[in-house]
Parts: sequence; C-alpha cells; structure tokens
Amino acid sequence: MTGHSEGPLQGNTTTDPEDPNCRSNYTIILMFIDQTNPGYFHHRLNDIILLFSMATLGIVLNLCMGRALAEKSAYRQSANAMLIFNLAIADSLVALFCLMSDGIWNVTMQWVAGDVVCKIVKFMQMFSLYATTLILTGMTVERCITVTFPISKSSRSESLRRARLIVGFAWLFAFVCSIPQAVIFHVERAPICPDFFQCVTHNFYTSAAQELAYTMTTLVLMFILPFVIICFCYITIFASFSKEAQQALGQVRESSLRSVDQCSSPPTVHTERIKPGKRLYQKARRISLWMTFTIALTFVICWTPYYVAMLAFLLQWEIPPETISSIFCFGMSNSVLNPIIVGAFRLTTGNGFKKQTKVIASTASRGGTPVDPRETAPKNSRLRMKYEGPNESFDL
Repeated sequence: MTGHSEGPLQGNTTTDPEDPNCRSNYTIILMFIDQTNPGYFHHRLNDIILLFSMATLGIVLNLCMGRALAEKSAYRQSANAMLIFNLAIADSLVALFCLMSDGIWNVTMQWVAGDVVCKIVKFMQMFSLYATTLILTGMTVERCITVTFPISKSSRSESLRRARLIVGFAWLFAFVCSIPQAVIFHVERAPICPDFFQCVTHNFYTSAAQELAYTMTTLVLMFILPFVIICFCYITIFASFSKEAQQALGQVRESSLRSVDQCSSPPTVHTERIKPGKRLYQKARRISLWMTFTIALTFVICWTPYYVAMLAFLLQWEIPPETISSIFCFGMSNSVLNPIIVGAFRLTTGNGFKKQTKVIASTASRGGTPVDPRETAPKNSRLRMKYEGPNESFDL
C-alpha cells in the first residue's frame, strides 16, 4: 500500500444522474460502486474478515512484543532491542491505520469521518509504512557495521549510539515524506448524490505526469532503495563471514603444524579449546544476524508482489480487483509476521541457552575451572539473552 488506496470508490464518473435521495435509495449506491470498482462485492466480505483479523493479530502481537521489551527496559540497553522495540511500534501503527481503517472503510463503503480525519488517516498510513521500512533497513545497516567492523564499531556504546541515530532518522524522515499525503487526499462528493463521500485524490493532480512522479518517488523511497541497501549489506556481511572462515581455517592449520610435538611417540597435536563464553558469543552473533536477515527477507517477499503490481498499474496493465486485494493483504502481513519471527528466535535462543549452560557446567566440572552459567548471561535471560565478546555485544 502506498497511500493511494481510495476505498470502494476507485474511479470517478459523471455519467450517473444526481439523486438527492440516494442515501435512502441504497441500490443506486451499490450500482455506482459496482460500476466504478467492478467485482468489488464478490470479495468484499472476505476482505473485511481478513483485514480485521490481520489488524487484531498485528496489534496484539506487536504490543505484546513491545511490552516485553519495555518491562525490563531492554530497549534502552541493547541496540538490537531498541530497533525491535521501535519496529513493533511502527508495525502496530500499520495494523491500526492501514489494516483496521481499511476494514472499517469496507464496512461503511463510503467515507463518513470528514475531511480532517481523511487527511490524518492517509498521513498515518504512509507514516507507519515509511517508519517500518526505514527501521528495518536501519537494522540491516547496523548489523552490517557491527559484523564488518567488529573491533572499532561494535562496542555497546557505539551500537546504542547508532541505534538512536537510526531510530531518530527513521521517524523524522517518515514524518517528512508523509506530509504530501495530507495535502493530496481530501473528501470528494460522488457524482451520484450530495450525501455520498469518499477520501480520494480526485481533482488534485492537474496532469497524469504529476501522479506518476509522486507514485514513482514513493516506490523508490519505500521499496527500491531499501531493497538495494539490504542486498548490499547482506552481500557485505556474508563476504565478511567467508573471509573470517578462511582466515580461521588457515590459523588452525598453521597452529596445528607448529604444535606437533616431535618428541612424543606417536606425535601429538595440541589444539586450543574454544572457551564456553566465546562459543556462546559466536552463537549469539549468528542468531542475531539470522533474525535480522529473516525479517529483511520477509519484508522483500511480502512487498515485492505489491510493488510489481503497482508498476503494472502504471503501465496500464489489467489486473483483477481480487488479485490487487490479495496482494495488498499479503504485503500488509509483513507487520504481523515480524513479531512472530522475533518471538520464534527468542524462544529458540532461550531453549538453546539452557542446553548450553548444562554443557558448560558439566564440561568444566570434569576438567578445568568451573564455569558459572550466570557469568555468560545477565539476569532475566528468559526475556533478554546477552552475550559479550571482547569488543562487542549481541543482544537478542
């Protein structure tokens, strides 16, 4: 959704006779909607059920995730938690102003809230979508910097500072880019009667080129540019991991060759054991990275069909209304899936941590210095798993 949705009324016609009593003549309204949006009543009920269901689920899940982070102030102590907390807020706004408002609009079939509310709702729709996209893109950039510069840019203070900058920029940029929505959209009376209104863009653009320019700008800022940034960041991340793996393999081979004891019979190879804390740190870094990658991949999968359909619409290709409706709901499902993805990764990490602590304790008791599992994670580890390396920290 790019903020160009205009409810059941998708076109404008002046061929219908004006009927001052059309509010009491419901049939005329239904005929007008069916003429301007063919096939709308075939999928209207399904759309209403789906929109309200997704809106309720999205609001509940995102508020629960935000509350879980806010209760222990985790979002103030971890860069990743701060970004996820703000993503949950943005996704809640998407569920409320995009899904819920469109569901109500499909029930009423006309705009009944007035011109001011029309502008506010359209502004908030674009604002929430921009915020979600920018915060998600910022999460990818932050992970890329942390992985690529593990020594100089990965301290807790540096990560928190970047997260604050990302969050501030995302909300501010989303606000600025959404202002045109409050100008473009307004309430228009339908030509069939003076009592039937819709929140539309009709009569604002003076030429088709203006509408095309605004739509293309939205497409670039909300999808194409974030998509390019996400791809670049993960190519850089995986290239960095590949380089690290090759360097580690070379160091292991070199260390093994040097540590061969020529005096022993047969010769023995002394290998350096990886410390439990470092192993947990490496695992946490992988989990944190894969969580961010999964969220970014879900964003691309959910929204690609919609923006492809938008391009097809601009090229004046015929797309069935029910297909557009399905693609719209599929794109909006991204805001419902995000808290599910985060919750799944947190649950997996929590179970894995319990197993890891048992292994660490048993290994240490058999030989070497005992390791207290509490030293590898902070308090309230069920809510927030934190692993710290020599110069960086990864919080899930």
